[in-house]
Amino acid sequence: MKKVCILLVVVIMSLGSVCFAATPYTYCFIGDSRFVGMKQSVETDEDIIWIAQSGASQDWYWENRDFVEHLNKNNTIIVYELGVNDLDVQGCLEALKDLENLGFKHIYFTSVTPVDEVKESQYGYSVTNANIEAFNQAVRENMPYSVASMDSYEYLSQMGVDTMDGVHYTSYTYKIWLDNILASL
Repeated sequence: MKKVCILLVVVIMSLGSVCFAATPYTYCFIGDSRFVGMKQSVETDEDIIWIAQSGASQDWYWENRDFVEHLNKNNTIIVYELGVNDLDVQGCLEALKDLENLGFKHIYFTSVTPVDEVKESQYGYSVTNANIEAFNQAVRENMPYSVASMDSYEYLSQMGVDTMDGVHYTSYTYKIWLDNILASL
């Protein structure tokens, strides 16, 4: 089936259309309620493994490390997005370093994305965009050399975020965010 798909892509591309070929990689998205919402809101490729939980903090990574450790290190692309619940820079850096030490060849930190501060206060949330930006900058400046950074914060800030409660996005926002992540890999 993949040989046919690749051949079809070549034929379509030669006709001037854009099409993406099947990838030999498996994606592993590690995150909090935002990745839970993304998984529930957007149809995704069967090659995405979701390790996500609502309310997850940096400590939650360590609770699920055994599963992550057994993934294929050479063809799994890790997309790491934990932080909005605790903004723990040191915990994030330790998890990214652990992924590197486990031998993963493709690790991406996707920055914690913006909130709608006015709306979130109505729902009892209190994280600020200034704190998110400080967290993202500290992680980017100190993360392991082998980890790539995706500035999802800037991307969604430019595109505009539509939230249900100030923190969790609508299906449309999850879709454009996922499209941006996959295009950046």
